[in-house]
Amino acid sequence: LHLPFLPTTTIGSFPQTGDIRKSRAALVKGEITAEQYTQAMRDEFEALRLAPDAALRAGAAPTGCIDQRLVVVHGCGLDREDYRLWRSIVAPRARDTTGAVVWSPFSNLWLYGRTLDVPMVQRERMGVCLGTDWGPSGTKNLLGELKVARLWADAQGWALDDHALVRMVTANPGVPGNAARISLPKS
Repeated sequence: LHLPFLPTTTIGSFPQTGDIRKSRAALVKGEITAEQYTQAMRDEFEALRLAPDAALRAGAAPTGCIDQRLVVVHGCGLDREDYRLWRSIVAPRARDTTGAVVWSPFSNLWLYGRTLDVPMVQRERMGVCLGTDWGPSGTKNLLGELKVARLWADAQGWALDDHALVRMVTANPGVPGNAARISLPKS
């Protein structure tokens, strides 16, 4: 694999692998259910875990691309066990995060009728960053995402105060020691 220093993946987003594009098209056409689409996203996470890495050559358990630098966009298709697996691979110190998820609530709700369970992800010590999705389904700017995040968090009864939401846009993506640094692959 020829990955950038801080690899990112777009599980359920754009740009996508061929398999994810096919699953997304099948979902839009009604050829598969939301549950089948979610399973396709989980399969993508498993493929990341099984990607070739030095640990396999050394006889250790496979970790592939899953490490503290991994940034997953959306992550709605992953469940608590997937996040726990990620955390167990990284084995962070008590105050460290184990990776990051970019949350785009407007797009998730509009396209899929659901979004990331932010408190569950945070309990698993994942960094959560707030971002807009691509033009056709995302808000026009981060203020729009902040508004939707605030409304959704309140509707769900989540204990996310304004300070926590603003940190998802400002501090979480770039705090030293936090894995939530987003980089673009060099072409």
